[in-house]
Amino acid sequence: MKNHPVYKKAYFHAVRRAMQENEIFMCRFMENVAVHYDITALEKLDAVLVKIPDNDLFDLIMGNKKPEDFTGTFDNSILDAIVKGTATR
Repeated sequence: MKNHPVYKKAYFHAVRRAMQENEIFMCRFMENVAVHYDITALEKLDAVLVKIPDNDLFDLIMGNKKPEDFTGTFDNSILDAIVKGTATR
């Protein structure tokens, strides 16, 4: 899956963040979790990564915000996966 254009696009948006901390967390998430996603899940992930501000992503990863805080704004299943995937790495 790493060679698929959708994965590469999502990977770029995951690891090219304004905050270095987010880059580190999201790089590990992409390499350990998202690499197993199908195309549909990768497209959803990429859509979230393009729109979510770095401060919100950081707060989500650090546990200051929960996926439910973004209901109606972002795909909660993707946010939940980011929280679980970055917490275990």
